[in-house]
Amino acid sequence: MDKQNIESIYPLTALQQAFLWHSLQKSVQAGLLHVRCMLVGQLNEACFRQAWEIVISAHPALRTAVHWEGVKQPLQVVTRQVELPWTMLDWRDKESVDAKLDSGIEERLLEERLEDFLQAERDRGFDFTQSPISRVALIRLTERSYELVWTCHHLTLDGWSGALVLNQVVDTYEALLQGKSPAVSPVPTFQAYVRWQQQQDFAATKAFWQETLAGYEHPESRPFSQDAEGPLCTSSFVVTREQTATVNAFLRSHRLTLNTLMQGVCSLLLRGYSQTSDILFGATVSGRQCDLPGVDSIVGMLINVLPIRVSVSDSVAVLDWLQALQRQQMAVVPYAHAALGDIQQWCNLPGRLFDSLLVIENYPIHAASDESSLQLENLQSGMVSAYGLTVLVKPGESLALAAESAAVTTEVLTHLLAQFSELLSAIVETPQIKVAEILASGDFSSVSISAIQRRDDGDSGLTGSLLSNSSVSRDGSAAPMSTPRSPLELTLLKIWSSILGQRQQRLLGFTDSFFDWGGSSLLAVQLFNEMQRQLNCTLPLATLFQAPTVRAFAAILAQSQSADASVAKWSSLVPIQPNGDQRPFFFHGGSADALTWARFSQLLGADQPFYAFQRPDLDGREVTMLTVEELAATCVKELRMVQPEGPYIVGGHCFGGAVAFEMARQLQAQGQRVESVVLIDAYRPEVLPDSRRIRLQTQLNLSLFWLRKNYYYHGSRKDLQQLPAKLWKKVQRRFSTAAIPPPTKVSPVQNSVHLDSAHSDAETASVSEASEPVVVSPSYEVRYAQAIAANEWAAARYQATKYDGTLKLFRAKIQMLEWYFGPSLGWQVLVKDRLTNTVIPGFFGNLFNQSAAPILAEQVKAYLSTLPSASMPNPLLQSRLKS
Repeated sequence: MDKQNIESIYPLTALQQAFLWHSLQKSVQAGLLHVRCMLVGQLNEACFRQAWEIVISAHPALRTAVHWEGVKQPLQVVTRQVELPWTMLDWRDKESVDAKLDSGIEERLLEERLEDFLQAERDRGFDFTQSPISRVALIRLTERSYELVWTCHHLTLDGWSGALVLNQVVDTYEALLQGKSPAVSPVPTFQAYVRWQQQQDFAATKAFWQETLAGYEHPESRPFSQDAEGPLCTSSFVVTREQTATVNAFLRSHRLTLNTLMQGVCSLLLRGYSQTSDILFGATVSGRQCDLPGVDSIVGMLINVLPIRVSVSDSVAVLDWLQALQRQQMAVVPYAHAALGDIQQWCNLPGRLFDSLLVIENYPIHAASDESSLQLENLQSGMVSAYGLTVLVKPGESLALAAESAAVTTEVLTHLLAQFSELLSAIVETPQIKVAEILASGDFSSVSISAIQRRDDGDSGLTGSLLSNSSVSRDGSAAPMSTPRSPLELTLLKIWSSILGQRQQRLLGFTDSFFDWGGSSLLAVQLFNEMQRQLNCTLPLATLFQAPTVRAFAAILAQSQSADASVAKWSSLVPIQPNGDQRPFFFHGGSADALTWARFSQLLGADQPFYAFQRPDLDGREVTMLTVEELAATCVKELRMVQPEGPYIVGGHCFGGAVAFEMARQLQAQGQRVESVVLIDAYRPEVLPDSRRIRLQTQLNLSLFWLRKNYYYHGSRKDLQQLPAKLWKKVQRRFSTAAIPPPTKVSPVQNSVHLDSAHSDAETASVSEASEPVVVSPSYEVRYAQAIAANEWAAARYQATKYDGTLKLFRAKIQMLEWYFGPSLGWQVLVKDRLTNTVIPGFFGNLFNQSAAPILAEQVKAYLSTLPSASMPNPLLQSRLKS
């Protein structure tokens, strides 16, 4: 190995190791990929090859070799320079391919010749210790058509990455033709993803998968077991355009993803063959739903294979079952990075977890423009299956299904795909019928369990009917004691019960309060997302203050859906506690919705009116308020509708502190008196100087902060072992170089250099997107991500000026950047003589948790009682506030 040519060395991921060992034990072709497509146009072969070389040089994953001998663990070695093996073939001189290409016979001859070529490529294999582990063949078929065959290995590349590479090759080629200087934009490397993967919360991931697979037992019958291996058999099926359009309309109508639907169909199919309602199969995930900036552009092996456990409840409606399955998928996203081997070890499940695999090939291929000299058509990739049965789904104008197996015959595969299509049609056409009826209705002729595997005599075993004979077990569940007044109430009760669950063996009732039932801001997000999916409910979360029960909420929802409705609109100001004799406290919480501060309001006491501000564009509209001044002006306008005249008490937390400070300035400019500005753990908005000393000092203090915090909350020896990974993760998140979005369009931002991003974990639910979401309006998580992005944009540009008024700061004892901003968190430069500071035991960002919040509330309550205008003797104004 030429050491001078080594760019970097790092370990393989767990899935890469699995591919390596499987390939070494079976053959190198196990996991080999053939990325194929047709190129149509007048091709400049020299420019096309140069385009490949440019793209290869831009992505380390394409210049990687693998070494496993003589080292403690397998390593991937990235070389600086490689030479891509290149083959040019001209098949125009063959009678079977020239002018007669239009005939069916000649097309079959061409396909046979291509298959022979691909088989030779498989037999040729790869030497993993030599980079690159890929090669390209360009086969000229006619004057204007070429077959591109890119042979590579799943060990270093996934299908998404393959599509990215082809896109960049075509774009680079077009640039070369036009005489431009081609350049592939710099993107994060696969090594960055490996580092991100190593920084995830190991304990939380382990606990999630242990809970997910708890109680699972391998079914006695494993019809697609690999034990009966033979030659690889394949079969395919194409759904008509009309049927595909019907499927897409079904998904849009019910806010389901294609991934959910396909998992549902697979579950039903396996339900019949395994004779158990506890189904477990494998599914591929893209690995690109994580919070690593630029992850969609990384070229490498990010894909993962996860166990999908599905409970097939025969007695529920198919649509309800699918929607529950989608919620289950969403819960998996934060833990989708887990290695399959680790999952199996954590759950103490012997043997192979599953024999069936579902793959959805949805790759980001660019559509060629009319000006492009080269058209890319019929993209496909082929991989030798490592599972007893692999079902591939390819979206498009016509949904394409394929199956491959070394355990059953082609005839069996064809029959299985036909059943798959029938189940798909039955679900789409009759989503309200019971699951058992889907399985039992229709003539789903099937293959018996005893005969499904390949027999020595080659008999396909197409006998018997399994699905029609499957037993149906119906679940019995207690119904609520009260009677619904409308179908809407009953639907809402089901939704609320699915989110809130039950308490002490008691089911949720129509008049039970969301807050008494343990409702929190996070549960509210889940609840409203589900109501949005099922009922197209776009009411604000703050509606729960006005209508905390199913019965009251149903009345408001029914009114809001009427033609003349004008209730429960999204606004900045939310009356969390409008009653009480004290001067109202107007509070801006930063990125979160007003519901987050319900508990804090309760701790302040029933006599303290409390109004919370939130961004008005949390309703899913385009985010337009991109300055602190705009946000403050909107808040002031709504504040004065409740309390027309001062004196005022305004406050804020985190980013909300900047908004509250600006509100006070604007109120003073309007001639109003502001009694006090109350800030809680809010730094003065400022982006830290970009100098080496500041960066080093900041990283050091952040490291010490997270070390102290994690030791305080997780002081056991076991948890302390995980601190280095957690520490590195936090430092990276706070100082990521992700760009702040442009003001013309605000999109979710993963990280920011701004201080207020430190609160995003506590204040918002993480953005988790299932593959191919089909929704009418953004989910509540996405709305909060947009709010965070807009707030960070605004805070980075806010130029706060001196304020002539009183400012009270409540701050955690242990801070992250006190060394730079000082004990008053930077506000001392704006308010000197009338600034006081109260220290609360705890850590920055955690003052509203279960332990610190009561102490904070008592201190705030005591301070508010000392203000000169704390009480409200004016009966007219008191009446206005209560109304």
